[in-house]
Amino acid sequence: MSGDEVTFGGAGTFAFMPRGVPHAWKSTGAETARVLFLHTPAKVGGLLEERHRTGRNFASMNECEVTEICQRYGWEIVRPPPL
Repeated sequence: MSGDEVTFGGAGTFAFMPRGVPHAWKSTGAETARVLFLHTPAKVGGLLEERHRTGRNFASMNECEVTEICQRYGWEIVRPPPL
């Protein structure tokens, strides 16, 4: 989902999600998905790296912690999740 557009893809699908446009993705297949993200600016990827390094996900954080980590890496979470 990018903006108001919902698209579906299979194996090998490429998606461009422009900066400043709310977007989300969800794997709906029966098998485990593998995803490669390329972030620009690279600072944005730091959020994923920190979550991996600390072993914490958003579900284990309170609202203040989620807001703080997102601001640190230039992310904005638009709620509620669309998918």
